[in-house]
Formats: sequence, structure tokens, C-alpha cells
Amino acid sequence: MRTCQCTGMWTTATSLTLRSLLKTVIARLRLDQPGAGFSGLTPAAQALCAAAAAHANPGRPVALIVPTDADVDRFLCDVRTFFAALEGESEAEAERRVLAFPSHEV
Repeated sequence: MRTCQCTGMWTTATSLTLRSLLKTVIARLRLDQPGAGFSGLTPAAQALCAAAAAHANPGRPVALIVPTDADVDRFLCDVRTFFAALEGESEAEAERRVLAFPSHEV
């Protein structure tokens, strides 16, 4: 299992503020709408879109396909961070729920 080096130690007040801010951004940009399409997003914004899709559709898998293994590590960390903040979960729970599939490159 891949782990992230980006540990986010937040206090409860900070995490609640972050969750509120992220939910506001998601609602204003309509990232939680089915079929929403975007282009020109930064990698962090792409990760937020993936986390928003997962948050808006509990129990349904969301796949994010990236070009390289290096991108997998970066996106994995960002998606886990955003997902944990949106769900109010610990980093350990986000690590269990947001997974990376191995590359088929040898």
C-alpha cells in the first residue's frame, strides 16, 4: 500500500473550517454535479474534483487515471487529504479508502 508523506495534523476547529471551505468551493464550482467536466485545472484542483465526486457519491467507486507513477503518488496524497477533510475522517481511514492501483509498466 502506498503511503503519503503529507501528514496534515489539524485541530478540530481547523478541520471544520477546512471542511466548510472545501464544501463551499465544491458547491460554487458545481464539482459535485453529475457529468461535470472541467479543463485546465491544476493537479491539486483535479484531486479536489476526484474527492468531491467520491464525497457526493458515497459507496460508489471513483477512478482517477494519471499518466505516470510519479503522478500517482502526488494525486494519491492530495486526494486522500481532500477526502479526509470532506468526510471528517482520520488520515488512516482515508488511506484505507483511497487506494492506488499498481502500474502495469514493468
